[in-house]
Amino acid sequence: MCYNIDIINKDISYMVYDIAIIGTGPAGMMAAVYAARKGNKTLLVGKETGGQVGISGEIDNYLGFPSIDGTELSQKFKQHIWKYENIELIESKEIKKLIKQGDEFELTDQDDKKYMTQSVILATGRITRWLNVPGEEKFKGRGVSACATCDGPFFKDKAVVVVGGGNSGLEAVELLDKFASKITLITNETELRGDKFLRDKISHLDKVDIIYGSTVTKIMGDMKVGSIMIKNLKTQEEKELNTDGVFVEIGYEPPRSIEALTDKDDYGTIKVNNKMESSCPGIYAPGDANDFSEAQIIIAAGEGATAAIEASKYLSKKS
Repeated sequence: MCYNIDIINKDISYMVYDIAIIGTGPAGMMAAVYAARKGNKTLLVGKETGGQVGISGEIDNYLGFPSIDGTELSQKFKQHIWKYENIELIESKEIKKLIKQGDEFELTDQDDKKYMTQSVILATGRITRWLNVPGEEKFKGRGVSACATCDGPFFKDKAVVVVGGGNSGLEAVELLDKFASKITLITNETELRGDKFLRDKISHLDKVDIIYGSTVTKIMGDMKVGSIMIKNLKTQEEKELNTDGVFVEIGYEPPRSIEALTDKDDYGTIKVNNKMESSCPGIYAPGDANDFSEAQIIIAAGEGATAAIEASKYLSKKS
């Protein structure tokens, strides 16, 4: 079932792509490779090349690369894309609107430029989930960050806080250990949720303190972050902790920029089957955009390949 269907004059004067892929992370880029290999006119458009991979630190679980920096891996993805002449890569663009016109789809970007396509692969991934506490928005870029890879070097010999006890939080701690003088990891759980491999790594870091069962309620400072308020979830007691920076690593949520035509779950992720098919024929959703995937690079890439293969089958049936 498709929602918000608009059928208008189909006298379109610009190119109609076979497959348009929204998102340039591992799911989108792998989808582009498989779409191109099937001979499709392919549009690949995204705001950040590499997606979350591009701002990741060391990656040691992508097959073929025992250890590789996230930025380097995303560049290798991009170099692979350049091999195919039938892929049009548009970088630093965000698709703001998606509507259906008859049996085709119209995409509109941030500059109101429109693209027509016969099928769509929504590889939009997820975006940072913020704390939404007083002071967070005010101090973004002035001590509040969601990217330890990007901003870690700015906190050399400074005290920092990492919020989040999952893999993202533990990876941030490991990276920040190279720069910060002291790291306080805060989690609202009674134990760390990250992989054992990461838990073991940070357990050997002398400058790391862990505060369990607590949450950040306020971020304070003058021109930049100076301290935070922490509340113990069991006792409800609050205390102030001095810090030079706060790294928010509590996971991700679906982007809200596209009013998709598909069914979603309660969290806003797109419902798909094991073929990456959404509820709207012609729209596929691989990777972190769907309710099917684990948030892993190699899984997103595999689902991207599946989406492109299934989209190609869909186009063959249309012709």
